[in-house]
Amino acid sequence: MSEYDQRQLHLMSEYIKEFEQGKLKLESLIDTLEALMVSLQTTPASWKDAFESEWWTLEQLYAVALEQSETNLLSSSRDTIDETIVNMKHLLGEVLSPKAALGV
Repeated sequence: MSEYDQRQLHLMSEYIKEFEQGKLKLESLIDTLEALMVSLQTTPASWKDAFESEWWTLEQLYAVALEQSETNLLSSSRDTIDETIVNMKHLLGEVLSPKAALGV
């Protein structure tokens, strides 16, 4: 995998951390992750498909919240969001080099 893709994957990880810390709204996380996914050049297609599937879960939950005019995500969605974030972090852990994972 290219150094460029490693940087994009590291950014994905950082944005997920910011979301978990409450520094980033779900809408921004979804948009940012989408842009970073599209920019990947040498990451295996199977990994990209798995990550996109998790991203799609967040996109759908957010769309439902908008459709129902929810200012806060439905309480029942919070567990699914948390699970999806854990899955994304696991996927990122599979492809990030130890050097990138440490932020070096």
